[in-house]
Amino acid sequence: NEGSGGEGGAAAVVGSYDAREDFTPEGFHLDGSNFVFAPGVSLRGGNGTTICFRARPGTSRPDTILLAGRSGRSNFTATAWVEDQNLMRLRLTVGDRSYTSSLVLQEAVGNNVAVVVDEGRGLWSFYENGWLVDRAESMPGIPSFEGELTVGGAWPWWFPNQEQNFEGTLGGVKIFEQVLSPEEIARSCEGGAPHDKEGVEEGLAARDEPGGENSTCPGVAEHIAAVSPPPASGAEPKVAVRKAMPAATPQYLYPLTYNGTNAGTYGPSSPAEGRGNLTSSSFTRSGVHLDGKTEYLMIDGVALEGKNFTLGFHFSLDTDSRVHQNLFQLISECRDDPVNLYVQLKVHSEITGVDKDVLKVVLNQDAVQVEVDRLATRRPKGVVVLFEGERVRVYL
Repeated sequence: NEGSGGEGGAAAVVGSYDAREDFTPEGFHLDGSNFVFAPGVSLRGGNGTTICFRARPGTSRPDTILLAGRSGRSNFTATAWVEDQNLMRLRLTVGDRSYTSSLVLQEAVGNNVAVVVDEGRGLWSFYENGWLVDRAESMPGIPSFEGELTVGGAWPWWFPNQEQNFEGTLGGVKIFEQVLSPEEIARSCEGGAPHDKEGVEEGLAARDEPGGENSTCPGVAEHIAAVSPPPASGAEPKVAVRKAMPAATPQYLYPLTYNGTNAGTYGPSSPAEGRGNLTSSSFTRSGVHLDGKTEYLMIDGVALEGKNFTLGFHFSLDTDSRVHQNLFQLISECRDDPVNLYVQLKVHSEITGVDKDVLKVVLNQDAVQVEVDRLATRRPKGVVVLFEGERVRVYL
C-alpha cells in the first residue's frame, strides 16, 4: 500500500504464486484460484469515491471478481459480467443495487478502468483509458467503510453462489475518497505501470462543438458527446485525451482474433461481432475465417468526423473460383450526407486468363479500380485505402 492511507490495508496474496513471474510491471497475474487481500481498509463517505485499476483478462470466465469490499455496514463489488456473445462488461454493485455498464473488458488487452461514484449527484460514471463510456443515474454512494478489500477474487463464503476468481492480470488499483474530474482521471488512472509513464503526454485537447460546425449527422454529435466528459461550468468544450500512443494507433482497431474485438483508441465502442454461423473456432491468431456464404462481421455505432480517412486490413483467399468478393463496406446513417463505401475484390484472372486481378474501391457512385498481380490462394495481402481531401490512394 503506497497510498496516503498509511500502513493499514497492505495487500498480500492469498494462495500460491511465483514471485519471479507473477509480479510484472503491468500488475499481478492471477491464475483463477488465488487473489489479493487487503485488511484494515478505511474509506470516508460523503465525498464520493473513485476506483481505478488496470485489467487484462486472460479468459472469458462468467461473473469474475475484480474488486470486492466488505464491512459491517456496506459492501461493494466490481465484476466482469458476461451476458451476451461472451463479452465481459464491467458491473458495479453497491449494497443491493447493481448496474452492468456498456464498458467491455477485452481479453488479452490492458483495460485502464475508472469508476466514479458521485454520491451527491446519484451518478455512477465508467471510464476506459480516460474516455467516458457509460453512466447510470439515481444510484447510491459508497458510505463510510471500515473493512476488507480483495482484488481478483474473494473468500468462498463471500460469494457462495456465482462469482469466480479472476484469471488474468490486475494492477494499478487506486481508491480515492473523492470524485475525480475527467482531467484527473486521465492523469491519475492510467493503470499504474511504471514503464507507461515515460514520455507520456496527457491533458486536454480543445474540440469544436460536437460533430463540427457544419455537421449534418446527429449521430456523430451524439458519439462525441458520449465519449467526451462534460466541460466545467463556463469552460470551453473539451474532450479527454488518452496518454500518448504510437502515431499509427487508429481510433478503431479490430484484431479479429476473437469475437467482439476493438482495441483502438475508441476501444470501448463498436466491437466487431460475428453474424451467420461463426463460432469461436472461426477466430484464429491470423484473423477470422469466413465461409463466403452467411458469415460476416457487423460493427455498429462507428462515428467518423469525415475529412481525412484511412482504412487498412489483411486478407487471404481460400478460393479464386468466385469472381466478386466483398471485403469491406461502410454505410453511413447521416441523412444529409449518405456514404456507401465498399472495397471489392474482382478475381479478373478467372475470366480473362490474364494474370491480373482487380481491387475496386467504390464511394457512392464513384469507383476506382486498381489492377494488381494475380492473387495466390492462402497468401496474406495487406490493403490500405487512404482518403486525403479529394484524393484517393490504394496500396496493396
